[in-house]
Amino acid sequence: MFFVIFLALGIIIGYILKGKLSNLINVNIRMIYLPIAALVFSIIANKLQWYTARHFVLYILIIVFVIVNIKESKYYIIAGLGFLSNFIVISANNLTMPVGYKIEELRLYINAYNMLINGQIPGYALASQQTKLYFLADIFYVPFLPKLGFFSLGDALLGIGGMLLIASFMKKKPEQKSEQETEQKSEQEAEQLDSE
Repeated sequence: MFFVIFLALGIIIGYILKGKLSNLINVNIRMIYLPIAALVFSIIANKLQWYTARHFVLYILIIVFVIVNIKESKYYIIAGLGFLSNFIVISANNLTMPVGYKIEELRLYINAYNMLINGQIPGYALASQQTKLYFLADIFYVPFLPKLGFFSLGDALLGIGGMLLIASFMKKKPEQKSEQETEQKSEQEAEQLDSE
């Protein structure tokens, strides 16, 4: 739900800027297989309980994907910082994302709170005085939209980065071929006709 909102906002902004969803086909995404591989490995690792391997492989693949695509859009940097932020805080806390202690004050999350205490939510733990880098943990929530759940600074950066990427991609025009490329193509076609 949290990221769906940013996705919707990105599309809305794209249309406001006179972009089109059809322009997404003009985007040159390099090594698209990396996030796909990360998703597949994450699913397999979860079933096999390879939590440590999943954590490092997942984030390494995504960070590499972000780096190789920065030239396409500077907004990849924002999303990349979000991934890196989450990676750091999870790595510093025994491969779990700490959840803000304020969760116990919200009745809506009473079940989630009890599950956190009992360690029943894989990959998450209730924050405590021993929590490292607390400011990077899932400590934020929107009071008037409590169903969005708790999110981290990294999640916010991911959402914003994704939103801006979608909006900018919707304005992406087809790359114009240079005059030299056009001339070379014409010459090649002429040579083919002559040979026939």
